[in-house]
Amino acid sequence: MSRNIKIISNKLSARFYNQLTNKIKPVLKNKNTVEVIVESSIDDESNNNFYQQIKKHAKVASNFDGLPNFIVVGNSAFRYETDKNSTKAVANFNDDDMGSFLSSLFDKINKDIVPIQ
Repeated sequence: MSRNIKIISNKLSARFYNQLTNKIKPVLKNKNTVEVIVESSIDDESNNNFYQQIKKHAKVASNFDGLPNFIVVGNSAFRYETDKNSTKAVANFNDDDMGSFLSSLFDKINKDIVPIQ
Protein backbone atom coordinates (compact mmCIF):
# COMPACT_ATOMS: atom_id res chain seq x y z
CA MET A 1 0.00 0.00 0.00
CA SER A 2 1.36 3.38 -1.02
CA ARG A 3 1.98 5.82 1.80
CA ASN A 4 3.19 8.63 -0.44
CA ILE A 5 2.69 12.09 1.01
CA LYS A 6 1.52 15.20 -0.85
CA ILE A 7 1.50 18.61 0.81
CA ILE A 8 0.27 22.02 -0.25
CA SER A 9 1.19 24.75 2.19
CA ASN A 10 1.10 28.52 2.19
CA LYS A 11 4.61 28.85 3.64
CA LEU A 12 5.60 25.48 5.12
CA SER A 13 5.56 26.89 8.65
CA ALA A 14 8.63 25.76 10.59
CA ARG A 15 6.62 25.81 13.83
CA PHE A 16 4.22 23.17 12.49
CA TYR A 17 6.34 21.13 10.08
CA ASN A 18 9.43 20.82 12.30
CA GLN A 19 7.25 18.63 14.53
CA LEU A 20 7.11 16.15 11.64
CA THR A 21 10.86 15.96 11.01
CA ASN A 22 11.39 12.63 12.80
CA LYS A 23 8.18 11.18 11.37
CA ILE A 24 9.21 11.84 7.76
CA LYS A 25 12.49 9.89 8.00
CA PRO A 26 10.90 6.40 8.00
CA VAL A 27 8.58 7.44 5.17
CA LEU A 28 11.54 8.31 2.97
CA LYS A 29 13.52 5.28 4.14
CA ASN A 30 10.65 3.00 3.02
CA LYS A 31 10.91 4.39 -0.54
CA ASN A 32 7.73 6.43 -0.27
CA THR A 33 7.66 9.88 -1.81
CA VAL A 34 7.06 13.29 -0.29
CA GLU A 35 5.98 16.02 -2.71
CA VAL A 36 5.45 19.58 -1.54
CA ILE A 37 4.02 22.69 -3.18
CA VAL A 38 4.51 25.96 -1.30
CA GLU A 39 2.34 28.90 -2.26
CA SER A 40 4.52 31.83 -1.24
CA SER A 41 7.88 31.24 0.43
CA ILE A 42 9.50 28.85 2.89
CA ASP A 43 9.12 29.96 6.50
CA ASP A 44 12.49 30.31 8.27
CA GLU A 45 14.15 28.35 5.47
CA SER A 46 17.57 27.87 7.09
CA ASN A 47 16.08 26.63 10.40
CA ASN A 48 13.17 24.72 8.89
CA ASN A 49 14.41 21.16 9.47
CA PHE A 50 11.45 19.60 7.69
CA TYR A 51 12.15 21.67 4.57
CA GLN A 52 15.86 20.80 4.72
CA GLN A 53 14.92 17.09 4.61
CA ILE A 54 12.52 17.33 1.68
CA LYS A 55 13.73 20.36 -0.27
CA LYS A 56 14.62 18.40 -3.40
CA HIS A 57 10.91 17.41 -3.55
CA ALA A 58 9.52 20.92 -2.93
CA LYS A 59 8.36 23.56 -5.38
CA VAL A 60 7.47 27.17 -4.62
CA ALA A 61 4.64 28.26 -6.91
CA SER A 62 4.77 31.49 -8.86
CA ASN A 63 1.43 31.19 -10.61
CA PHE A 64 -1.01 30.14 -7.89
CA ASP A 65 -2.58 32.17 -5.11
CA GLY A 66 -5.09 31.09 -2.50
CA LEU A 67 -4.32 27.38 -2.62
CA PRO A 68 -5.88 25.24 0.10
CA ASN A 69 -3.44 23.92 2.70
CA PHE A 70 -3.57 20.15 2.99
CA ILE A 71 -1.61 16.99 3.59
CA VAL A 72 -2.73 13.73 2.03
CA VAL A 73 -1.13 10.37 2.82
CA GLY A 74 -1.82 7.61 0.35
CA ASN A 75 -5.39 8.00 -0.85
CA SER A 76 -7.31 7.88 2.39
CA ALA A 77 -5.69 9.94 5.18
CA PHE A 78 -5.67 13.71 5.07
CA ARG A 79 -5.61 16.99 6.97
CA TYR A 80 -7.39 19.84 5.18
CA GLU A 81 -7.33 23.38 6.55
CA THR A 82 -10.69 25.09 6.44
CA ASP A 83 -9.18 28.39 7.62
CA LYS A 84 -5.52 29.12 6.84
CA ASN A 85 -5.36 32.13 9.17
CA SER A 86 -6.34 30.19 12.27
CA THR A 87 -5.05 26.80 11.01
CA LYS A 88 -8.43 25.19 11.72
CA ALA A 89 -8.58 21.88 9.92
CA VAL A 90 -10.51 18.68 9.41
CA ALA A 91 -8.69 15.38 9.37
CA ASN A 92 -9.70 11.86 8.51
CA PHE A 93 -7.73 8.65 8.35
CA ASN A 94 -10.17 6.50 6.37
CA ASP A 95 -11.89 8.51 3.65
CA ASP A 96 -10.94 7.15 0.23
CA ASP A 97 -13.19 9.57 -1.67
CA MET A 98 -11.80 12.77 -0.15
CA GLY A 99 -8.25 11.41 -0.02
CA SER A 100 -8.36 10.49 -3.71
CA PHE A 101 -9.88 13.88 -4.55
CA LEU A 102 -7.09 15.74 -2.71
CA SER A 103 -4.43 13.55 -4.27
CA SER A 104 -5.82 14.25 -7.76
CA LEU A 105 -6.10 17.98 -6.97
CA PHE A 106 -2.45 18.02 -5.92
CA ASP A 107 -1.43 16.23 -9.14
CA LYS A 108 -3.35 18.72 -11.29
CA ILE A 109 -1.84 21.73 -9.52
CA ASN A 110 1.61 20.13 -9.63
CA LYS A 111 1.27 19.61 -13.39
CA ASP A 112 0.23 23.24 -13.98
CA ILE A 113 2.66 24.88 -11.58
CA VAL A 114 5.37 27.29 -12.62
CA PRO A 115 7.97 26.98 -9.85
CA ILE A 116 10.19 29.87 -8.76
CA GLN A 117 12.82 27.54 -7.35
